[in-house]
Amino acid sequence: LDGNSYPVITIGNKLWMQKNLAVRRYRNGQAIDLITDSVTWKKQADFGLGARCWYNNDSISNAGKYGMLYNGFVVNQGIAPEGWHLPEKSEIDELQNWIGYDGGTLKEAGMTNWSSPNEGATNTTGFTALPGGRRIAENVNPNNPQTSFLEINESGFWWTSTMGTGFWYPINPR
Repeated sequence: LDGNSYPVITIGNKLWMQKNLAVRRYRNGQAIDLITDSVTWKKQADFGLGARCWYNNDSISNAGKYGMLYNGFVVNQGIAPEGWHLPEKSEIDELQNWIGYDGGTLKEAGMTNWSSPNEGATNTTGFTALPGGRRIAENVNPNNPQTSFLEINESGFWWTSTMGTGFWYPINPR
């Protein structure tokens, strides 16, 4: 989708993408609105409309490394490439059971992308989870849109298809 390629890794009996999504449209071809200002990001959420952006609206530094950030309204609209789906909560639970609830086995080791201390990060699964941060719509200062971006280099968050709109599922945040 959108010319992206996603390397995969097998963990347990499932294939997982090793790279975050960076799609600009849904599988059906409909564009996902690119929203750069925090006021419109909140309006999209208020009206139940999908939105995408790059962390700090910086596509040069963040797109290739972290993929895009999406609001919860894209979750069940066919954002994954053909043949793929966002994991259900039960699939995340299965992943956690497989790795023994040790999120460090999913995290990129070292300090290249993670802030200190990043203790326990071994990436023995090869998943290479990165701390792409998140964007919020609540309590944002409209005069300072960067206040809507949080936790880059500190936490990684992934959507599931069954957690509902507006929920993030963090895997072993720092």
